[in-house]
Amino acid sequence: MKQSENRRIQKNCILAVFIVIVLAALFTACGNSDGDKVERFAEAASGSGENIDIPGYETLIFAADKTTQAVNLKNPSKNACTFVLTLILDDGTIIWTGEALSPGMAFTRITLNQALGRGDYVATLHYDCYSLTDNTPLNGADIKLNIEVR
Repeated sequence: MKQSENRRIQKNCILAVFIVIVLAALFTACGNSDGDKVERFAEAASGSGENIDIPGYETLIFAADKTTQAVNLKNPSKNACTFVLTLILDDGTIIWTGEALSPGMAFTRITLNQALGRGDYVATLHYDCYSLTDNTPLNGADIKLNIEVR
């Protein structure tokens, strides 16, 4: 009797693990199916709003012929504003525009409007900045950078 009960328990455990794996895979697939991925990297600090810290990037490395790209585009936690980022190729083609990015948050995955072929591209990362209190436009910035597509 003990052996059959042990087998039954073992089968139930295997079934439970299988169900957990399937549910985790479904949850991951649903969460990553579309859109940009934003992650918190720091708690937002209460900034004065007088200065805006704009991160500079020299190079972004993208995978060829894919629209989904891994990035790390941040809004520093000390800012008292949101960022709306736009990635523009040198010929004026907008290849991505993000949603408002709060202080302490970062885009870690973006979906481009079009896939890029292998090569090097000159681009601009345009920053539109907005007040946290009333969403009024603040100063913005343009950061020239290279996109290496491998």
